[in-house]
Amino acid sequence: MYMSTIRKSVLALPLLLLSSVFGASVAEAGMLYWNLFNFEEESSVGSVFVTYATADDMLNDANRLSVVSPDGPGSSENNIIGSGSDGDIFWNVFNFEEESSTSAVFATYGTSDDMLNDANRLSVVSPDGPGSSENNIVGSGSDGESYWNVFNFEEESSVSAVFATYGSNDDMLNDANRLSVVSPTGPGSSENNIIGSGSDGSLYWNLFNFEGESSVSAVFATYITLEDMLNDSNRLSVVSPNGPGSSENNIVGTGAFAMNVSFPVSAPNSLVLLLFGLAVMGGVRHTKMKAGSWSRPLG
Repeated sequence: MYMSTIRKSVLALPLLLLSSVFGASVAEAGMLYWNLFNFEEESSVGSVFVTYATADDMLNDANRLSVVSPDGPGSSENNIIGSGSDGDIFWNVFNFEEESSTSAVFATYGTSDDMLNDANRLSVVSPDGPGSSENNIVGSGSDGESYWNVFNFEEESSVSAVFATYGSNDDMLNDANRLSVVSPTGPGSSENNIIGSGSDGSLYWNLFNFEGESSVSAVFATYITLEDMLNDSNRLSVVSPNGPGSSENNIVGTGAFAMNVSFPVSAPNSLVLLLFGLAVMGGVRHTKMKAGSWSRPLG
């Protein structure tokens, strides 16, 4: 039994190695981060997404990978004020600026590229939460397990933002079945100016920006847990981005998601392993033949 198991394993080894020689790849998790830029107090200029490879680059608006101007139906791209992903579904949050009487709207997508370009929408959802709360959704996010919306009255900086958490993407989009409602209490009155948030599954952050102006830079605060982010407590860092021109003044949203990146296996190294596997298989065969000769009767 033991020798049979070894022989089966050795016979399978060359097949596995062959697959690595002829085009196999290894999947490795990577991250994509983005900031969303939109001029405040106007609804005529389109929003812009900027992508990054690391959280540090996103927080500082440095080493941009791409700059994308979405081109959705009508002039909808002018009113994108938030976005997010749970790693499977992507979404944008649309809300008219300078008013609190029209409901926010979510559009969902199957890929990050579709989200950035506002193309190939999967669904358009108008949340219907308690009272008229859906009118004041300014951001949303997910860490892959929990979901949340950020509520903040527009055109004022004296009322605190509020987080509502949910157990599913569908509940977040519809503002239904809330798990908790949290009013952050950060330093000073900073919680009044939370307009976005995000997570890559291990790091959490809030985005602060004074409403009704485009001359003061946005600020990020980072946290180690979802609870700390929701309460704006135990900050790890406070970062003032310093991008091209004064672009950092107009950051209104942010997000991240984990993606799988495939790397092809090096053929020369795999070929060496293949030859080694064939040699081992030959050695087993030679051993079997010798064992057979030992078992022959004498004479």
